[in-house]
Amino acid sequence: MKKQWEAHTNLRDGFSRIVFEDGEELTVKNDGVTGYAFVEEYLEEMSLYYPSHLQAADLKLQMRLGRAYKTIKTIKNRYRSELALVSLNCCFGAQDHILDHETDGDFNVEFTLCPERYNCPFNGFNPNYKDKRTVCCNPIYECGLSPKQAEVASLMVNSSLSYEDIADKLGCSYSNIDNIRKRIFAVLNVTTRPELTVKLHGKRLV
Repeated sequence: MKKQWEAHTNLRDGFSRIVFEDGEELTVKNDGVTGYAFVEEYLEEMSLYYPSHLQAADLKLQMRLGRAYKTIKTIKNRYRSELALVSLNCCFGAQDHILDHETDGDFNVEFTLCPERYNCPFNGFNPNYKDKRTVCCNPIYECGLSPKQAEVASLMVNSSLSYEDIADKLGCSYSNIDNIRKRIFAVLNVTTRPELTVKLHGKRLV
């Protein structure tokens, strides 16, 4: 999905309005028809970088639909539209000037005004769930880093610590951190710390 867009969600009414940077708009409905080409592209891309989020969205959909879930799950287009709407509602929809999608794999997940958040077992903003992977909002960006690499990458992006300071903080040698740094750069196809910061800005790593 190469286009840039901003989502305006309205899950209670069963639709989301997608506004593209060029001014084009489309509506995604839970009928399995309206905006379905977008649904397929969106879910395919999300599955590459946020698969645990989609698992949580499916579980949330089960809770919302109750007994109707089993029937809807057998209707592929309808189910995938419902799943995409849950995902869009939990990850995007804040009215701001930051695009929700910029380039392939580059989503800007937001803190939306969700009335269900405080009682939701998939609340990724809840500090009690900070190590939980199956969360719907504030999902984990699963970009191929190991847990240790993700920990180091997070410190590189979200702090001004030098590599020596990161080594001290994690109780390992500078050479170990340097090797991890090189692997991070290789996995994410970047060559500098500023490039890494741009790539991972606003993304949650575990």
